[in-house]
Amino acid sequence: MGFTISRQSVPAIVVPQEAAELVRFASQELKRYLGRVLGKEPIITQSADGPAIALKICKDTNLSQEGYEIRTDGQTLTISAPEPVGVVFGTYYFLTQYVGCRFTGLAPDGEYIPQRESVEIGDVAVQRKPKLWYRGLQFSKTEGLNDYPAETAIKRIDWMAKNGMNFVLYTPKYQFGEGGADRFYTDTWFFRHIYPEVRKRGLKLDMNHHNLFYWLPPEKYFKEHPEWYALRNGKRSAYPAQLAICTSNAQAVETLVQNVLAYLREHPEVEIVGVIPEDGWGMCECEECRKLDFPDEKFCVGPVDYRKPEGENRSKARRYALLVNEVARAVKKEFPSVYVGMAAYIDIQWPPRDVVLEDNVVPWVAIYWRCGAHPLGPHSCPVNTLFWDILKEWKKAHVGRLILYEYYMGMATYRSLPFPVAEVMIREWPGLKELGVDGATIQSTGESHETYGLNYYTFARLGWEDNLEYEEVLDDYLLGMFGSVASEVRPIWETLVGNLQRIEKFGVRATPYKESVDEGCFTQNAWEFNALADSRALERFRACCRRALKKAVTDRERRQVEMLLVSIRYWELAGRAMDVYFRATQADKKDEKEKAVKLYKDFISQVDPILDHEARFVGRGWMGLSNDTDQWRRSGERARRRIEVVTTGMKNV
Repeated sequence: MGFTISRQSVPAIVVPQEAAELVRFASQELKRYLGRVLGKEPIITQSADGPAIALKICKDTNLSQEGYEIRTDGQTLTISAPEPVGVVFGTYYFLTQYVGCRFTGLAPDGEYIPQRESVEIGDVAVQRKPKLWYRGLQFSKTEGLNDYPAETAIKRIDWMAKNGMNFVLYTPKYQFGEGGADRFYTDTWFFRHIYPEVRKRGLKLDMNHHNLFYWLPPEKYFKEHPEWYALRNGKRSAYPAQLAICTSNAQAVETLVQNVLAYLREHPEVEIVGVIPEDGWGMCECEECRKLDFPDEKFCVGPVDYRKPEGENRSKARRYALLVNEVARAVKKEFPSVYVGMAAYIDIQWPPRDVVLEDNVVPWVAIYWRCGAHPLGPHSCPVNTLFWDILKEWKKAHVGRLILYEYYMGMATYRSLPFPVAEVMIREWPGLKELGVDGATIQSTGESHETYGLNYYTFARLGWEDNLEYEEVLDDYLLGMFGSVASEVRPIWETLVGNLQRIEKFGVRATPYKESVDEGCFTQNAWEFNALADSRALERFRACCRRALKKAVTDRERRQVEMLLVSIRYWELAGRAMDVYFRATQADKKDEKEKAVKLYKDFISQVDPILDHEARFVGRGWMGLSNDTDQWRRSGERARRRIEVVTTGMKNV
């Protein structure tokens, strides 16, 4: 018969007296969820005579730091691991695989917890260890924003642990000093509100996003040392654009290195510390920096078409690699277990050509503006084949670890619209693993976590499993999110994925929004969502939700379906507006002035209603108001500028 748990015979949870904090946390989680399943909570004790679930540390050298074993022996089921974090991961896996819980969405409404009299576990002997070293989400917008409260970030931390993710990438943000003082970088809010939740689950910290000015803040140094910053158009500048410091200035570099070391002394919990250029394009134009460049390369600060090989900036990559190596050597000397992060993106996405990186450097390669319809691979569409070739070059050039910076949320430009790439991910990751890619950090925010939840859940599964079937992953995801009405809403995901597969098959012929396959068949322009779901499809989606509401048996299920309906309304408003904007740009290109002006004005009139709709449901994890507001406002301003230019041209005719 094997191991069984039941309401009449609830097993004790056995935890040694000397158990680590993480093991005790796992025992409390096990107690809480078994109590919800059985209607009666187990006791936590140091020993038991009857049925028991034991949590303990083992010395199995076959398991990695995060791996674990689940094994039954008579009346005892043991979850053991070499390190406490493995016990946490093993406990959640036990609840998922053997008890029937699903943690596919944010708690509490995104979780499915069955209620049962008993659960037949059977005889179990399983060992698991991660297939990917780095399995991370980003927390770059957690500075106490009204539309992204600490509660949302904590729910995502909780979700990560339950799904076996491990790295939390965070970025300190600017804050303003009191009494009008200069703004300054700080991570105080993060360590006060978020880090305690990271620590108690055993997750890892990665301070590894655009942070070059964190290490050399112009608010502190520019007044006395303008020569530490990039020379742009003949003047020293503190504008935060890409390689925005003077990397040939030894004093600037040494100050930056010492600031990194000071940060690590203050934060010994950080496992990866990045030296990441600011966003945008640029580098110093001074003579000393120019001496670092390739003599036969035309000087260029950008922008360039980075989706083609000729977009490579070897000189910029060389300067950056030299800077990163300076930091990496200093970090290795004082903190030998800490990695140094490095960004490979846009014109510096290729490996440096004549600089060998230190082995403690972990580059992340940004798969920026990838095609979402095709897998990354050697015989994919031109854009994704280029990324594959770049990854192959990195594996030849660098002996250390290598991860991706992925956009499974479609980037901020995609404005919280569905980006249904989970099936594509399942097809591309076997090849990436074989190539030697060690994982990925996923650009993401808590504001829109549920919109891209299937993508995140799929990646979490890929981090532990090699052979995934999309249909099974989708079923698990929908059960967790929608419980008994999962089958009613399933056609929504089937339609989105089916239309994406149509684009994969027929390329740009299947979408009016692309002229050439060279730019990717499906990318992160928000208007491209209309190729996945037109007005008729959206009406079918609403019909699915109406049927689900009629059949829902719990308040939790009703709330989830209602939020899906809210999201579908946003998809409708956003898709309609972006189609108008796209048609305006096309008329503009064709010099159809009156038509372009009319369409631009139509688009502008639609922006505020969209933002008003989002604002009513802020903080629920389904729509990203802060990112989306910025994107919608920018598009509105671009439309206004084009109206001015076009109407001026009409008057001059």
